Amino acid sequence: MAEDKFEEAVIEKLKSEGWDYLADYSGVTVNHLCDHWRDILNDNNRTRLEGVLLSDNEFEQVKLELLKNKTPYDAQLMLAGAGGVGTIPLIRDDGTQLELEIFYGDLVDVPTEAEQAKIGSLFKSLDNLIAANQRQLDLLKEQKKCFLQQMFV
Repeated sequence: MAEDKFEEAVIEKLKSEGWDYLADYSGVTVNHLCDHWRDILNDNNRTRLEGVLLSDNEFEQVKLELLKNKTPYDAQLMLAGAGGVGTIPLIRDDGTQLELEIFYGDLVDVPTEAEQAKIGSLFKSLDNLIAANQRQLDLLKEQKKCFLQQMFV
């Protein structure tokens, strides 16, 4: 399949750029990946969260903030933030407000403009692939609907 080859090419490209491939996170559900990210947020924000882990409601707020981005490139800019420290506003269940840090500047180097352009291009390609697959899925759903209508006429 073209998707498999595309995925392999993306993985190889990222590995050649110094990223580590984590096989434990290959082929897992979105919920599994979200749970892993939630653990990272809790660890990176232990002081800000004052030892109280993100609740389900609070983590949903974080995900909703990310969904406000129109493209993966926009999300990447928000996550990287200014100086490599992206933040997301959060209202805790107790009503307190804070800025949740997505990355720490000492853990993440800010990519050069050329690297940012490559990252943006990669996200744009992924966004286009997702859109194409969504269109194909929509067409298949429509075809299924037509077949079911013909069966029961």
